[in-house]
Amino acid sequence: MPGAAGAGASGGVPWERRREVGFLTSFVETTQQVLFSPGRFFSGMPIGGGLGSPLLYALLVGYLSLVVAAVYALVLLLVTGPGHLPKLGPEFERVLAFGRGYGALVGRLVIGPVAIAVQLFVLAGIFHLALLLVGGARRGFEATLRVMAYAGAAGLWAVVPVCGGVLFSPVHYLVLAGIGFAKAHQIGGGKAVAAVLLPVLLLCCCCLGLGLAFWGSIAALVQRGQ
Repeated sequence: MPGAAGAGASGGVPWERRREVGFLTSFVETTQQVLFSPGRFFSGMPIGGGLGSPLLYALLVGYLSLVVAAVYALVLLLVTGPGHLPKLGPEFERVLAFGRGYGALVGRLVIGPVAIAVQLFVLAGIFHLALLLVGGARRGFEATLRVMAYAGAAGLWAVVPVCGGVLFSPVHYLVLAGIGFAKAHQIGGGKAVAAVLLPVLLLCCCCLGLGLAFWGSIAALVQRGQ
């Protein structure tokens, strides 16, 4: 069975053989395989052997994406300047100024690794629960987290200005996760797609509900003020 034979081994993932292959070479090869040959990559990915290597890979690609986003934000700050902030009152403007300032950029870079690690485990937990709900969690949580960690390579699309981090990265991330679930858990494409889309649909429903509640509150306040 694909993946089962590799459990506990790391022959299918260059990154997990970086002491033999070399740090940079293994990183580049793994990223290329994940992004452009995900079916073959996740078929050969071991489903066991510890979380250290997948977590380190996720931290690296996540931090690279974060640095790129910070650079773009810095360029935008230098081009527009704080004078272009919307006039919403002095207190709110101070908050916006801090959020777009140099301190915030440095802060994001400092706490970035912790945020990336927490996000990885939270997302892996959510998607593993979705796999359980659709009857697709044939392997343990480690298999799911490994898929999510390596699928994080999609975050490198942040190098594409404007649309890269906002559109390309999340869409490709979900596609890679679906392929990874199918291979790592050895389930059909239908269950893998359902496990990927279920959290997304729930999130959309929550956002829609919050949006409707917000606009309802605004409408009520407007009517009271008339």
